[in-house]
Amino acid sequence: MNCQHDQPIFTPTPELSHYGKETCAVCVRFIRWVPKPETAARNTRNSAAIVLLRSDTRLSEWEREFIGSLDESGPKFSPKQLAILDKLIARFLQ
Repeated sequence: MNCQHDQPIFTPTPELSHYGKETCAVCVRFIRWVPKPETAARNTRNSAAIVLLRSDTRLSEWEREFIGSLDESGPKFSPKQLAILDKLIARFLQ
């Protein structure tokens, strides 16, 4: 938070690319952008898949290095990275 209060208010922002924003109810400071529920769910799924794939012994050396690089990239991946991750999920986790 950008303030000392713990009273966030959610405001939908349909006119923007973000699902909504949180501001402080007391001082009205901006706290954070709230991602769309489907984006948050996808990020959670990808994080869990990366953890599982990291320990999968069936991955090739390149695939293992790729999964390691995603760990360092954080939740925002390029479209190409997402396509490769989706293929690995389909191949090894489904």
